[in-house]
Amino acid sequence: MDTTRSFLSLWSYRLYIGALFVLPWLVIPSSVVPFASFKMALAAGLIGLSVVLAIAAALWRGQISVPWSMLMISVWGVVGAYLVSTLFVPSPISSLIGADLAVDTVFFVALLGTALMVPFYVFESRADFMRAFFVVLVSSWVVAIIHILRLLVGPEFLAFGVYGSTLFSVLGKWNDLGLFFGLISALSLITLEALPLQAVYAWVLRVSLVVSLFFVALTNFIPVWVFLGLLALGVVLYRAVLVRGAGGGFSLPATAVLLLAIVCTLFTGIGTGLSAATSTEQIEARPSLGATMSVVSSVLNESPLIGSGPNTFIYGWDKYRPLSLNGSVFWNADFNAGVGFIPTSLATGGLLAGAAWLLFIGLFVIMGVRGLLLAPPTDPSTYYLMLASFTAGLYVLIMALLYIPSPVVLLIGFAAIGMCAALYHRERGGSVWTIVFAERPRLGFVAVLSLTIKLILVVLFLAGVGMAFTSAVAYERAYAAAQTADTRGVAMEHIAASIAAMPTERAHRLAVAIELARLDSVIQGASGAPSETAQAEFQTRLGSAVEHGLAATNGDARDYRNWLSLGNAYHSVVALNVDGAYESAKNAYQRAAELNPIIPTVPYAQAQLEISRQQSGASRPFLESAISLKADFVPALVLLAQLELAEGNLPQAIERAEAASVFEPTNPLLQFQTGVLKFEQKDYAGARTAFDAALELAPDYSNARYYLGRTLFATADVPGAIAAFEEVLRLNPENTEVAAIIESLKTGDDPFAAPKE
Repeated sequence: MDTTRSFLSLWSYRLYIGALFVLPWLVIPSSVVPFASFKMALAAGLIGLSVVLAIAAALWRGQISVPWSMLMISVWGVVGAYLVSTLFVPSPISSLIGADLAVDTVFFVALLGTALMVPFYVFESRADFMRAFFVVLVSSWVVAIIHILRLLVGPEFLAFGVYGSTLFSVLGKWNDLGLFFGLISALSLITLEALPLQAVYAWVLRVSLVVSLFFVALTNFIPVWVFLGLLALGVVLYRAVLVRGAGGGFSLPATAVLLLAIVCTLFTGIGTGLSAATSTEQIEARPSLGATMSVVSSVLNESPLIGSGPNTFIYGWDKYRPLSLNGSVFWNADFNAGVGFIPTSLATGGLLAGAAWLLFIGLFVIMGVRGLLLAPPTDPSTYYLMLASFTAGLYVLIMALLYIPSPVVLLIGFAAIGMCAALYHRERGGSVWTIVFAERPRLGFVAVLSLTIKLILVVLFLAGVGMAFTSAVAYERAYAAAQTADTRGVAMEHIAASIAAMPTERAHRLAVAIELARLDSVIQGASGAPSETAQAEFQTRLGSAVEHGLAATNGDARDYRNWLSLGNAYHSVVALNVDGAYESAKNAYQRAAELNPIIPTVPYAQAQLEISRQQSGASRPFLESAISLKADFVPALVLLAQLELAEGNLPQAIERAEAASVFEPTNPLLQFQTGVLKFEQKDYAGARTAFDAALELAPDYSNARYYLGRTLFATADVPGAIAAFEEVLRLNPENTEVAAIIESLKTGDDPFAAPKE
């Protein structure tokens, strides 16, 4: 490294490449520290501090050099498009930074732009670029060692009591592991082909290539194989056509990668078999391309230029997702993004964001073609660095079009784009605007003022990230504490801390759920006339639930979950005839239904509301609506069966109950309820079948065995009935009623006969 580099510049560079090193593998083993939020906060902290030191170095030197790069300007055009869209959303905090430091936010695209920009200012020599690639390679070794040991020893290794799943990845999702090692495979192959290496380094890269390809095969994400196959094909053709005369017409690594990519793409069972052998099979829920574009089209019809706002794809999904999805296991999945990172921005950022992305990608591709094909560098090492960084950047952009890569993969990709652009700018002698503050005092003053403002903005940016991270950690602690009744008060303290750090709608919704659980405890604990203390507690819990519900809807009125939560708060006291509760709950549920007309849980909640005020007839249309949206929505089927029974429609009640048990054949309660209805209809054969099914699923289900005993007695199978009731008594030895039934059966009496008057 250049010894003349200032201390500040040196540490700016070190922090930047340090981020590239630690981001892929560093995690915090804690159930209350959100995984993705930690990665994002760490990235923002390291890269942000790198920028702070770079600005401080410029101020210390008394001069600043600003390179003129259209690509660097265009990436800030993407940030600008996101920012413009944010200006028109009702909840700017969510679009600016998000509850979990989300990727589809102004914060994250600004972080990507910063990662791209830093190499222009802190990379001073080819050695700096080479060292950055080496750091990423070493980081991949750490990631590989962690996951190989977990595969060999078991998922409990390095789990720390938190990461016990076989599909845990230090990168994020399991597919992110494949995306990361796909990038390492590409870089390893290019390095082997483009650089003259000593034997030991060549062997190290070959091992890295083999290990990386193993993880690509393990995750078996087909787009990665297609990219690697095309890259290897390009190397093979280049060798065969242009290098044949130099005696190097055959490349074993490239040929092997090409053949492996073809085989794994055409015969996906190989990857499936490898996943099965290592217990890493997965089904990742994400919208299809068709579903994504359907939502994008509908959102753009409403707001074509700026979309719905960053980090709001879920609202379009709620309103416009295909109805057919209700027939799948993902009918109630909340998708915060579409099929890919960039396609999602078409819905959330509109045509403005789409045009900004198109300009950025187009400029990058044009730069690569010019720098590598039309006017390539004469220095082999510079050409290699440009080729490697361009390939890495292109790879990540393609994956961002097809998928939602983890923030780490996206940041490494944009760092590679920045390195490629910086190399291209230096190689072609791009213009640099240099201002020496002392030589041009007035212009220098403006430059110093601009740098100071940037420094303040970066510091505020880091402070905002810290507040968002603090809020996310407090929320996770609240969620964990809310699972136990004794710690719900502690959970509310964590909710208060989360909201104080950064108010979010999800924190308010969790607060509503906690307060309703505490309210239910107050109601259940009040025997007879409630005491003054119980009444005060009731008012406090109810007031807090309503307050948080209103805060959620005021925070963002476009989220049906906020209105559903508010409706639940009012609904909880409708049966107690609290003034205005029914009307408020009804209005909230109606608003939720308008925002998400496809989800069956909203009309189901509306039906329960009507039942709470003893208007079962008014609940029927809502239940029918829920079933029309999702034919196998079991809660609605069960509740409708109960209504039919209450109205004396026993055959219809049985029909509904049987439908529910068909859709959930492993639910013993549904089998039991069906059996009871058939017993009441005197369909003893059908009742016995249902009770047997319930007991097969839950052998200790006393109620099912009790009714089985009654069914057997009704069919004159007295020995069978005695055996059934004896088993019930074994499970409930203090039940004197069952003991009396057994005694009557043994003496030949009818224990179920009506008492004589």
